[in-house]
Amino acid sequence: MARRKQSEPVATDLCVYRDRGLYVPGLDCWLDSSKPRRRGFISHAHTDHYAAHETIFCTPETADMLALVKPFEEELPPIRPLYLGRTIEHGDLQVTLLPSGHILGAAMMHVTRGGESLLYSGDVRPSGSATTPPAQVVPADHLIVEDTFGALDEEFVGAEEGAARVVEFCRKCRARNRTPILVTTSNCGKAQEMVVALGQAGLAVALQSKIWHFTRLYERHGIPVSGYTRLRKDEWPDADAVIVTRAYLEHDDLTDRVPRPTYALVSGWAASDEANDFDAAIPWSDHASREELLAFIEAVNPRLVWTFAGEGHLLPELRAAGRDAVHLEAC
Repeated sequence: MARRKQSEPVATDLCVYRDRGLYVPGLDCWLDSSKPRRRGFISHAHTDHYAAHETIFCTPETADMLALVKPFEEELPPIRPLYLGRTIEHGDLQVTLLPSGHILGAAMMHVTRGGESLLYSGDVRPSGSATTPPAQVVPADHLIVEDTFGALDEEFVGAEEGAARVVEFCRKCRARNRTPILVTTSNCGKAQEMVVALGQAGLAVALQSKIWHFTRLYERHGIPVSGYTRLRKDEWPDADAVIVTRAYLEHDDLTDRVPRPTYALVSGWAASDEANDFDAAIPWSDHASREELLAFIEAVNPRLVWTFAGEGHLLPELRAAGRDAVHLEAC
């Protein structure tokens, strides 16, 4: 099978890779473009997937959260909500959004025309979690998938085990008269999964401001978060545990406000050398692990796989399995 050079543009009739982004000509729409476009689909409410497109397409849950994702000084562009599981006709295209299992409101886009199909998964976690349903896997001729953790060989723990380990870490810290600090990488997704787990265990948790705002939105969408309060500056938190992002710790290590802090990294990156910077590490991610990605790709069974993000580490295995695969330099 002939291999494309990584620098070559790649395309199907349904999606084109151009200008370092993914474009669906039949919809005149870009997929998770980092550049502002005329029309853009945003798969989920993480900062690295947001751009101020002239018109945004996303799920209603993502739309609610984008007000917290956009830069403070910017106006939120017009949003056209699309609902999970509802197929829309656009010319000769059929478009359906499917749950990706990543975070609340996160969606994959399935596009069909005639006998050809494309699945854009973006960030995917096949198993889902307490805050989002599992990914709905459908067959597709072409698959575009984010390869964030393709370079890591270690398996992640599942949502149930991850929750149990977070609760165990907090209880052990409290038993030693220490304050557990749970460190995550983003303000929404894993943080709210931890809030659910701690609330169900009867543990109160203080959240950095941005996480607190997202958690309130999760609650308004029916996610069973409880027992959380806002972590305020110059105020001793009345809580059994604290949740902050790694970025937060760059300007506030909490040592002046929290008695005897003990830090646990709760992230897929806890399966890497980054875990060495913390007292404990729990490899619980809202992304698929390398093995989960490979299993997901097998289930979709595409003729062609495009990967993006990461460094293209899945390509050798995909090609060894007889799949045509290309890693896209940027999207």
